[in-house]
Amino acid sequence: MKKSFILFLLTGIVAGMLSMSCSKKQAKVQNEKRTITVAYRQNDIPYSWINEKGETVGYEYDLLREVEKLLPQYKFKYIGTTQEDALIGLDAGRNHIVLSGLFTNPLREEKYGIPKNPESATVTGFVAHRKFESNLKGFNDVNGYRDIVENNLRLAPVNSSTGLYGIVLEYDQNNPDKKLTYETNTTNFGDAEQLDWLLQGRYDAVIFNENSYDLVVSTDKKYSDLLIFVPTYSIGVYPLFNKKDVQLLADYEKAYEELYKNGTVDRIQEKYFGKDVLSLLRDSEKVHFD
Repeated sequence: MKKSFILFLLTGIVAGMLSMSCSKKQAKVQNEKRTITVAYRQNDIPYSWINEKGETVGYEYDLLREVEKLLPQYKFKYIGTTQEDALIGLDAGRNHIVLSGLFTNPLREEKYGIPKNPESATVTGFVAHRKFESNLKGFNDVNGYRDIVENNLRLAPVNSSTGLYGIVLEYDQNNPDKKLTYETNTTNFGDAEQLDWLLQGRYDAVIFNENSYDLVVSTDKKYSDLLIFVPTYSIGVYPLFNKKDVQLLADYEKAYEELYKNGTVDRIQEKYFGKDVLSLLRDSEKVHFD
């Protein structure tokens, strides 16, 4: 009888230990977070860059950190790199989200997951040599690129893999009688290199955005002395997601909506832009929630 009692006791102890082990494993599984790799462009002021202290800062970076706080099921891993490398990693499935002050275009809409609302905005337009300034009307809308056509300006090649290409396509669609004449390429030429083309006389105009122009001008006064930025209209800036990460994108959009409604988005806009840039978007891109 004593042996039976000991056997019963041992059986109970073993069963208890197994139960505790299973409970711990279940708790561990429940507490595990999915790691999300976020690749960001590390020299993209004001969206994401590494400052003089070696810290990552910027509008997109700050906003996504706030998004992460609302999504406890994920752990975001941030990797600073170039735009080209970030997108290659997104294509290969190595990255889940890319931050690089990106616009949309038909190719990107086909390849990537894109939120229905922009997270930010920037002013688009073109850069021309200052000698043309008196002839440029500077339409403050999508038709602004008529200036290039009406003044017979030689337009620099447009990278067909960038968001700026989508702007050109939109203009041509809306202005079939005054289409732009240009070549396309898939090479990511540097911003300063493209502006140098104008100084060298190879071209008369290059499609650009205001943030990139301001950044180049701040590095060398020759650009502001000889070139001008002609604004057209504001366009949305979006993070890009791996096309397969449907749930991640949906979770992001839910978190973004909360941050927009509770004033966090406004606060970060004020910090990096000094104004509400989202309000400058055309009706087709203005933030809205179903």
